[in-house]
Amino acid sequence: MIDAGPFEIISVRHGGPYGALCVVKRPDDPLGREVSMKVLRNTLMQQATFITRARDEARMLGRLNHPNIVRVEGLMQVGKRHVIVMEALNGVTVRQVMKALNGGIPPAIALLLTRTAARAMHHAYNGITSTGGRPLRIVHRDLRPGNLFITIHGTLKLVDFGLARADYSDRETSTVSTILGSEGYIAPERFANEPDDASVDVYALGVTLLEMLTGDLPIVGLLPAGHKYIFSQHIELLKQRVPELEPVFADLEYLILAMCAYHRQDRPGMEYVQERLKVIEETYGDGRTLLEYATEVANPLFEAHSSRPPREHPDWLEVSFLEDPEAMRPEESDDSNPTERANRRLRKKLRKANWPDNYREIRDLLAVENAWTPEPFLPILAAAARPWWQFWSPAPPVPQVVAALKLVRRRSTPTVVDYARALLTHRDRHIAKAARKLIDLHDDPA
Repeated sequence: MIDAGPFEIISVRHGGPYGALCVVKRPDDPLGREVSMKVLRNTLMQQATFITRARDEARMLGRLNHPNIVRVEGLMQVGKRHVIVMEALNGVTVRQVMKALNGGIPPAIALLLTRTAARAMHHAYNGITSTGGRPLRIVHRDLRPGNLFITIHGTLKLVDFGLARADYSDRETSTVSTILGSEGYIAPERFANEPDDASVDVYALGVTLLEMLTGDLPIVGLLPAGHKYIFSQHIELLKQRVPELEPVFADLEYLILAMCAYHRQDRPGMEYVQERLKVIEETYGDGRTLLEYATEVANPLFEAHSSRPPREHPDWLEVSFLEDPEAMRPEESDDSNPTERANRRLRKKLRKANWPDNYREIRDLLAVENAWTPEPFLPILAAAARPWWQFWSPAPPVPQVVAALKLVRRRSTPTVVDYARALLTHRDRHIAKAARKLIDLHDDPA
């Protein structure tokens, strides 16, 4: 266990909805060793479930020893804050690379990343045993580009096991299926609260591979017919955008559709995924290593991000106490109920005109803020649904309306549905399309 500070914060990295991430070192360490620290966000400190999840994540990863899974050194508590101490992560996520490139990544690298992730998760599910000799059956449940990390040394690391489940006796939180994760990567059966197994990670990894290749994330409905149609459309998109994959199209299409099959029993295991990808790489691969790609693309992005002063990062206030634990600012007094707190935080984000630019961040926030309601979005939907002749009441920007419809899609109330029905005939096709998807999901008996 590492002593509880003070630490020198070297850099603050992009974390996630559950934890802020930074790289630190001890000022008095003559070797200047660095570690990463994941700090459970202050907004979650009142939710006991997330505190126990943080402890479970540390215990779980402490049992893993795989070069492609982030290594955890221990769990510590500084004041009232919980911190997971990990190996120093210097690099960028695949999501950051895709954002910088404004699209997909080179096919050979996407195949290599997917095969490596499949190997790591096969080990997590089958290769680690509990004290009784049984496999721990670790399921990540949130595989996506944002949780695939490319280090400056050209190594893929799977990160953020905060939503994972496993079979071991000292786990504190329930391992039953809960609909937690990121929209688009959640396997269909999870919405029916079926128990999770390795197939949910196979599904998410298949979606991730398709997104890495095309640059677009397929968002599917809950019915088999719509699911099949969306994936067939994205396979056609793959053929259009990456024609150089033509020699392996048949094998790649078969593998992706199998990984993303609607029914879990139709999906292959991670070992099969590795084998098929290796064959595809032998036919198509250009021989470039992940280290070469990191040197060419990922490392310049990392250097640009790490050059930013830590105090200028949006998560600075979340981690600043590590530099002076004795001066921790007191918790904000808040006597309101959880729904009021969640909606107030949401309204604060929606006050910025460009909030749709941070759509993923807000979506991830709503994934953990279980108490939120669609109420903060209603003024946007109401203004968009007003008749065109009410010109004295300005309509909100199209991106705001589309983002609002997408965010409330799975938590729609009768009022939201009424607004969506009014927007079905909106003159902007993007708004009308988003409204149609919300209505279809609401009317879906599944």
